[in-house]
Amino acid sequence: MDLRRYDVKPPRRTRKTIFKYRLWLPRTQRNHPTYVKPTAQPANVGRKPGRSSRPTDTPWEEESAVSLYVFNAAGLAKPHSIEQLTADLASYQSDVAIVTETHFKAKHAHGATNIPGYTLYRRDRTGRRGGGVAIYVRSTLQSATWRPDADDKIYELQWTKVRDDFIGVLYHPPKPLYKTEMLLDYIESAVDEINTTYSGCLITLAGDFNQLTDRDIIERTGLSPIVHQPTRGASVLDRIYVSQPRYSVVRVVSSTAKSDHEAVVAYADSNQCTIYRN
Repeated sequence: MDLRRYDVKPPRRTRKTIFKYRLWLPRTQRNHPTYVKPTAQPANVGRKPGRSSRPTDTPWEEESAVSLYVFNAAGLAKPHSIEQLTADLASYQSDVAIVTETHFKAKHAHGATNIPGYTLYRRDRTGRRGGGVAIYVRSTLQSATWRPDADDKIYELQWTKVRDDFIGVLYHPPKPLYKTEMLLDYIESAVDEINTTYSGCLITLAGDFNQLTDRDIIERTGLSPIVHQPTRGASVLDRIYVSQPRYSVVRVVSSTAKSDHEAVVAYADSNQCTIYRN
């Protein structure tokens, strides 16, 4: 039996044809007594909830993680702070800016706090001065606010869905009105809800954690820290935690905006940005 005979010429294996012809065999092999014809699988096999219909075992299905810029601004309501942040985002080519201590209040209209080319999601502190968090997402990326079922505005934690992944920005003040254990319960509940509803997505939690330790976050969420350099004095206060090892470049850099904190930039690929200011 000559197994090299083909009834048609094999198609060129391209991204477009690989699925159509992945089970292609010579006619002599298909007619062999030991050959078992594959059965068709349901349309949802190999897919993740809420994601593309393309099978998940293909290397080109996964999108690169968005580039991040994390910064405690010590007040974006200060004169020229928005312009300085805009310059930083352009310089570092950041897709998402995660900002803590914005000091935004209801009187600060979105028109005065927006950055051209970005969509703003913010959570202002109420009843007290200071605080507040914000996320600026590049307008070309699909994004929306996400709120957990047990949403509580006492915590300065804003979740945003960016493409198929989730980014949370947290500011944990040195003297909170809540018990630290309550905040950890709240974070753990939100992460569990995301994992249950959107299995396999990338979860990123970033911001100014102050006295919260890496161990606190790791034990409660299973997320891994990727910032290991000091961001204020000798302390690593501004951090990034992720559910998947997507970021290969993480650096602490100086910001144009006036603050006693350094900024953190993170990229999935070193080719995403070639400019690093110190």
